[in-house]
Amino acid sequence: MKKRIIWLVLSCLMAAALILSSCQSATEEETEGQTVTGQVTEKGTPTTTTPKEETKETTVAAPTKTTGPQYGGTITLTATTDAVYLDPWNGSMGCSIVSFSLEKLAMGDWGVDRNVFDFKGSAYIPLSLYRGHIAESWEQTSLTSFVLHIRKGVNWQNLPPMNGRELTAYDVEWSYHRSLGLGSGFTEGTPNSSTMIAMPWESVTALDKYTVEVKLTQPNVAALESFLCESYEASWIYPREVIEQYGDLNDWQHFVGSGPYMIADHVADASWTFTKNPDYWCYDEKYPENKLPYADEVKWLIIPDVSTQLAALRSGKIDVMGGIKKEQSDSLKKTNPELSLITILGSNVSLPMRVDKAPFDDIRVRKAMQMALDLDTIAGSYYGGEADPTPYGELGPACAGYYVPYDEWPEDVKAGFEYNPEGAKALLAEAGYPNGFTVTYDCCPGFRADTDLAQVIKSYFGDVGVTMEINVVELSPYIGKVYSQSVAELGSWWNSWAYSPIGTVKCKYYSPSVWAVGCQYDSVFDAIVDAADAAVTVEEQMGLIKEADMYSIERFWELFLPRGATFIAQQPWFKGYNGENTMGGGQFSARWARCWVDQDLK
Repeated sequence: MKKRIIWLVLSCLMAAALILSSCQSATEEETEGQTVTGQVTEKGTPTTTTPKEETKETTVAAPTKTTGPQYGGTITLTATTDAVYLDPWNGSMGCSIVSFSLEKLAMGDWGVDRNVFDFKGSAYIPLSLYRGHIAESWEQTSLTSFVLHIRKGVNWQNLPPMNGRELTAYDVEWSYHRSLGLGSGFTEGTPNSSTMIAMPWESVTALDKYTVEVKLTQPNVAALESFLCESYEASWIYPREVIEQYGDLNDWQHFVGSGPYMIADHVADASWTFTKNPDYWCYDEKYPENKLPYADEVKWLIIPDVSTQLAALRSGKIDVMGGIKKEQSDSLKKTNPELSLITILGSNVSLPMRVDKAPFDDIRVRKAMQMALDLDTIAGSYYGGEADPTPYGELGPACAGYYVPYDEWPEDVKAGFEYNPEGAKALLAEAGYPNGFTVTYDCCPGFRADTDLAQVIKSYFGDVGVTMEINVVELSPYIGKVYSQSVAELGSWWNSWAYSPIGTVKCKYYSPSVWAVGCQYDSVFDAIVDAADAAVTVEEQMGLIKEADMYSIERFWELFLPRGATFIAQQPWFKGYNGENTMGGGQFSARWARCWVDQDLK
């Protein structure tokens, strides 16, 4: 019966769609004197290498219309919502826009063989795959210090008040003083990066124009990784003069960076336009002779309605579009076979429960809600088989070694993730809810919630006597609800996508975090995470993060759903892209500087 209900929902959705479509971490071992040019070995031990830009080991022909990358043209992208703010100090929700212009000390190595690491799905990139960016190299000088060598010849964009001056170690020092509250008049860092702020920073000091020394008060195995680029909010290099003159970076007309594109125009809730930075310093890691970026312009269209986005894709007005669902991808295969479709198995939708209030303050109720969901049927029917129903905690396969695989979970915990509506009813009755109850679900599509999937969840809950009211909330108001701890009994989130392992466990459940959406406030969990944060070896931290992850799983703090595949569609003329996500710590738009439009095919 349940499968017929899901297929009925799917049939209606597909029919509607067809109608509308016509329109790691490094070890903190002492590495005295070893210079690292943005790379480390697989186990995190620094190795000495030579920057590719300087050696020019590979000779590649300059871009032409027939071979390799091409210069010129416009890349057109799309999104459903506009940026809430631009200044990363205020949070990470503007990273897709910010990362066209602002840069970090390091980034994931675009030149890495995609068979080694494909940069898809996961937001986490191990330190072993970092490449020097604003920092040309770095070295671990002791367990509590490291030194960064800033690349010469990097200039701010030629816009006032920066006016193209060179970016130096003093800019790096000032940026981290602002982010972490370590000097230059700043006594408090950004409240939106609890992981970075909680690390034992002692000082960030520019020793000269191109050298920065970072000191810790005690060893921390994730500090280097976080400092270089992992923090979404606290590891950008800021334009000091802009912030001193205007107070922050939230006005796009005063936004200046050192990156490949400059913000040329913004129409609220409609579009962003970026123009090429003619003085950009960086070269393509795959084509070392080619200076970036390739496209002259990038247009970012804000189109809230997905069916309208798909219509624009079909008509060739959009070059690449992500977040496409299975039924939409099937339709595109029929109507536009010329499009390339890339499968992304990334994060899964999850529903954190407010454990600080009834009915979810009772673990029996939380467990019953999970048992009411048929993960296998949802994966097979709703996602058309393009999903992984295997339960995970906060961490998933991207963080190998930091999480406990489902096969190793205790049997009584596994039982709570098996479809058992009768068992769920029994648990609800035992908890004092024989006739069920009514709850509200704050469903935020901007936080990866799925309004169609919400209807399927509602149907399952109805089978055990629970009525779920769906309250669709836009991104900005939802963030406000999270910050003010006013999310409904059920909220919107995701897991198994993975940021840094320590950053992940310090996000959703950790009491000091501004993102503690479920209001768990569990002192035992906090103590485990604090111990992991203070670990002095990777192995010790791995064990404690696994313990914290398992602790949350055993308490059923959120409802797990399958990791469903989404798809990226791109036009035949859009080249150089293979589904890559961020290049480290919210550097989403760094990828677009490395893609191009084949004018012969457009």
